[in-house]
This record gives sequence, C-alpha cells and structure tokens, in this order.
Amino acid sequence: SHSDSDHQGAVKRIFDAYTVKKIIRGGLERTGTQTWVRADSMIGAHAAAGTTEEINLKTAEFPPGRDLQIRRYVRDVRRRLL
Repeated sequence: SHSDSDHQGAVKRIFDAYTVKKIIRGGLERTGTQTWVRADSMIGAHAAAGTTEEINLKTAEFPPGRDLQIRRYVRDVRRRLL
C-alpha cells in the first residue's frame, strides 16, 4: 500500500486480523499526523518483537538475486479477502 492516512489507519485492523510476516515501506515518513505515528508505532513494535520483518526501501540494500516474492503475498491476501 502507501503511507496516506486512509491506508495507515487500517494498520491496527490488519495486525489484529492477520499474521503480518513482512512490511515493505517506501521510505516516506508522514510524522506530522497521528495516524502515521500510531501505524509506525505498531509496525515498530511488531518488528522489535520479531514477529514482522520490516523492509524500508529508502535504506535497504538489495544485493543481486534477492527476491521478495511480493506477488505471492498479494495473491494470498486477495484470496483471504474474497
């Protein structure tokens, strides 16, 4: 997804409903909104607990051959939502 507040506002519901194994962030921070701060805090807590891997595209290094297999995750989420 992306960091607009209408998407960030659903982070708690997503963590409550699913086991979130991986978060891929684009690197944009919207620190001026409480919605972003709450979502960032929840993501950070899960990452610190080791239950969710957090990848920030702004700071992550991607060596040749690294495969994130994003399509599989998107497909699985779509199946759960239908």
